[in-house]
Amino acid sequence: MKRYLLSLFNGTNRRKTLLLGCISTILISSALIMGKFDSYHERLLLFSGIVMSFFTLLHPWGNPANYARLVLISIVVLIIQYIFFIILVRMKLISTDLDEIPIAIALIFCIPGIFTGVTGILISSINGKKK
Repeated sequence: MKRYLLSLFNGTNRRKTLLLGCISTILISSALIMGKFDSYHERLLLFSGIVMSFFTLLHPWGNPANYARLVLISIVVLIIQYIFFIILVRMKLISTDLDEIPIAIALIFCIPGIFTGVTGILISSINGKKK
C-alpha cells in the first residue's frame, strides 16, 4: 500500500495526481460553500468532486479489470447495505427516520464508485486499443 501511494507522486504520475486532487478539492469545497444541497447544481458539484477524488487515487491503475473490481465491490456494498437496513427496520431496531443514512452512504461512496469504475473501464480500454 505504501508503495502504491508513493507511486502516485513519482515522476510520471505526480502532475496528474496533483491536478486531479486540486480539481476535486475545488469541486467539493465549492459545493460545501454553496450550502444546503437543495438544487441539482450543488449535488452535481459534490458528485463530480467525489468522482474526481476517486480518480485522483486510482488513475495509475490503467487496467480495465481493476476498474471492474471497483464496480463489483461498489455494487456488493450497495446491496449489502440495503439488505442490512431493511432487516434492521423490519426488526424495529432502528426507526425509519434514519432512512437518509443509507442513501447518503450510497450517494457519497457507492454511486461515484460505480460511475468511476465504468468510466475507468471505458477510458483504459480506449487507451489500451491505441497502444
